[in-house]
Formats: sequence, structure tokens, C-alpha cells
Amino acid sequence: MIVSTSAMKEQKLTEFSNEKLIKEEANAKLLLATFIVSVTVMIALSFYSFFTKGFSLVNLSVLLFTPIAVMLWKNYQAVKKEIGSRRF
Repeated sequence: MIVSTSAMKEQKLTEFSNEKLIKEEANAKLLLATFIVSVTVMIALSFYSFFTKGFSLVNLSVLLFTPIAVMLWKNYQAVKKEIGSRRF
């Protein structure tokens, strides 16, 4: 899988050094956690908006971020799998 959160140039995870792979895992984990917190806040605000002002298309905007969450999760899992395969 070709993945990299920290570099502009995409590289295969198998080409990363052990140190870079550990750094990549930390970056992917931080990015995923930040995104999850952001989406949780968006969901809470969407519910608040729904109950105070009624339904609107803004309430559905959270669904647009689902593919990004899936991509970030797969990226994090791929990095963890590569680290596991190397058995430090």
C-alpha cells in the first residue's frame, strides 16, 4: 500500500526505515484522533442544530466526512501492520 501522512511524496511503507515508520505511526494516530474529535464535535453540533432549528442539509454534511475517516483508519492500520510484520 502506498501511504504517507508526513511526506509530500508518496512512498510504499515497505521502503520506510524503522524510525520513519514509527514516526509515521505517531503521525497517523494523531491525525486519526484529531479527525475523530472534530467529527464528534460536528455530530454534536448537527444534533443541536436539528433540535433547535429543524432539519437542513447542513445536518447531513457530517456524512461527507465518512470516506475520509475510513481512509485515515485504513492508513493507520496499514502502518501498524507493517510495524508488526517487522517485529522490532
